[in-house]
Amino acid sequence: DDDEARERACGLVKEMTHLRSDLLASAPRLVKLLGNDEESPRAAARAVDALCAGDDAVQLFVDLDTAHNMLGAMRRWPDDDELARTCAGVLARLSGGDGSGLSEVLASAATQCDRLPEALDDLVADLTLAGHLVLLPGAVDDAGPVLDVVALVLVRTTNGNALDAAMTLLARLLQVRDLPVDAAAAARSIKGAFPRAIARAAAAAVALGRRGAGGIRELHRQGVTEGLKRDARVGAATLSYLLDAAAADASALADETGAEAFAELLDAVPGRAGALAKAADTCAQ
Repeated sequence: DDDEARERACGLVKEMTHLRSDLLASAPRLVKLLGNDEESPRAAARAVDALCAGDDAVQLFVDLDTAHNMLGAMRRWPDDDELARTCAGVLARLSGGDGSGLSEVLASAATQCDRLPEALDDLVADLTLAGHLVLLPGAVDDAGPVLDVVALVLVRTTNGNALDAAMTLLARLLQVRDLPVDAAAAARSIKGAFPRAIARAAAAAVALGRRGAGGIRELHRQGVTEGLKRDARVGAATLSYLLDAAAADASALADETGAEAFAELLDAVPGRAGALAKAADTCAQ
């Protein structure tokens, strides 16, 4: 079918340079195909990606507003990993970025924050897409811009959908284990999402707690643990997860603040003598 033909053609572009002129002539159609609502336009994205490997095509696709169409495709198909990787690479190439496409999406989200409430749907779409991109290998090497966007959303809106999307983005950022993250900033944002986005904020709290003692300590300092103690829906389960995380890194919670954080969790989760035993084993090791 047409999609399979385009995929085969895409794979030949780099090796068969005489095809480039014909494919470049079809650039407007390829960009239009990115707007497909019925099925993922990954074939068209691959073709654009292959063409953009040559510097002669970059300006052409910039002039065709390809970035706008690729962002739209990624928003409409947020669970298509292959489409996301392809589009992200093209976006970065068109803008001279770092190759992940994440910076472009974060910039778009920040722009939507300035256009609220009219741009609410676009903001949620950008945050959802960013939450998808941060999990792609090598997509993010600096947590700061992500944390800044999450904090900006919390300042600009109280809409539940936007807060949910921001907390999902934060939780996924915190799952990138080798990436340094400002635990205090993350904990402040989690606290700021209470109570409208408590369920997604609780997931972010667990992700922060599982990063180790620094996360447990900041959840205590910023009042997140206290807030979870007052929530009847997800508080108990979240606190139990956090207690397990604290016990697993108990040796790093031996200072005064760390001990207070651990004690708060023990007090909040009754009947968990096992956590003390686990903590003792951790410290003994």
